[in-house]
Amino acid sequence: MKSSGQFADNESGSNQPGVPRDPFAVDFFGGRPQPAAEADHYDPKTGGRRRAAPRKKSDWFRALPRVANAEAEVSELLQKLPAGLTSEARRAFVEALSTYCFSDPERTTCSVRSLEEVNLNESAGKAEAAGQIVFRLDCRNVDSAALVAVDRQFGRALVAAALGESNEPAGAPEEFSPIEMTVLEFLALGIAGGLNEFIGEPLLGLEIRENAADAFFRPAERGVEAVVETALDEISGFVRIIAPPAVLNGIGRARRGLTAEPARKTVREVERIVERLDLRLQLGATTLDADSLTYLEPEDIILVEQPRNDWKNGFFDRELEVAVGRGRNFRLRGIARKNESSGEFELGLGEIISEEARRKFTPAKFKMDEIVQESIENEDVETENFDENADPGGEEISAALENVQVALRVEIAGTKMSLRELQALRPGQLIALGCRPTDPVRLVTDNNEEPVATGELIEIEGQLGVRLLKVFI
Repeated sequence: MKSSGQFADNESGSNQPGVPRDPFAVDFFGGRPQPAAEADHYDPKTGGRRRAAPRKKSDWFRALPRVANAEAEVSELLQKLPAGLTSEARRAFVEALSTYCFSDPERTTCSVRSLEEVNLNESAGKAEAAGQIVFRLDCRNVDSAALVAVDRQFGRALVAAALGESNEPAGAPEEFSPIEMTVLEFLALGIAGGLNEFIGEPLLGLEIRENAADAFFRPAERGVEAVVETALDEISGFVRIIAPPAVLNGIGRARRGLTAEPARKTVREVERIVERLDLRLQLGATTLDADSLTYLEPEDIILVEQPRNDWKNGFFDRELEVAVGRGRNFRLRGIARKNESSGEFELGLGEIISEEARRKFTPAKFKMDEIVQESIENEDVETENFDENADPGGEEISAALENVQVALRVEIAGTKMSLRELQALRPGQLIALGCRPTDPVRLVTDNNEEPVATGELIEIEGQLGVRLLKVFI
């Protein structure tokens, strides 16, 4: 026979594993029920998804200097800073200045002394701290503006010249009077008008701006600071132009350019870096899926699906291309012939193709805001059965990726050519390529100039093919 205490325990199921506890069951005659184990309040751990610990940056990586993405963008935009004003633009500036200051144009000069990449807000703050008078220079074709800073002493001398006074008034106060500011602004507008007349459009606008240290530019925005030396008669001084890249681009797109292009490097200077460039005769292209690439072996035969010419008796009767250097940005196109005496290919040059180079890194491709990037690095990322020691590159290719198509170029490596020889090429010229149809061919992917495999040309029932001799993957 059960006791009352046993009955209460059995009814409540407090001692029976797997039976849910009845919150209203009470043992009136027995002792106080024992609380369930702490682990019973939680679901058991199960395998599967768990959060990956964020990777810690190595010591050497943390010690690297930090550069904001905006700074990298500006560095790229300012790689070809102008060498200065063109002679025509300088003449237009001198004529406008001498007209309003009643000076001799023959004794008025203007020259760019320095060009430097700077933090724009910091440079504007220095201008105000130095007590300079600051103008806002609008560039209307790009809806952007720069700052023009003039020393007060030089500005007062210009005002005196514009008013017909030979020297600065004795005991002149530090601050400009409203009349002096009006005259100086009128002088600046006259110079801007003279430049606009030279350009042929109302591109530039000037107005005096107060509180130059205020946030005129974006935070941490970088640009260029140009120091221009101006002299007329007995007066000389410096003008600082603080401009973002947009203003430089706008001035460069004007109808008549204000700035002169920097001097190009000579062929001799470039040849110190790149002495000779490879020539690669392009025979055609083919495509392979990723699954087939993983099983490539020597003696495999690959059909050239898109030959650039008919392969009949070893003769070529259509145009071929020769890629110069890395990539395919610079190519020579013409008719390839076989020299009967040497057995090597020759190219009758038809045209030279030069396209914009693909940059290895451009900040525009990688819009990486540092704050967002930092938050992403510190964020927990859910992974499936994450293993810190696992090598993702060692995994087998999945079935879905087996059908990814990879383009391969078929080419023969030829001779080398110097920049001086390339510059002297003319249409109709016969170029010895230094390669034969029997030379090893290379299979190269579009995104990597290293060969996937090398082999020899073969004929497959009238079609061009390649028998692999070496495989590098």
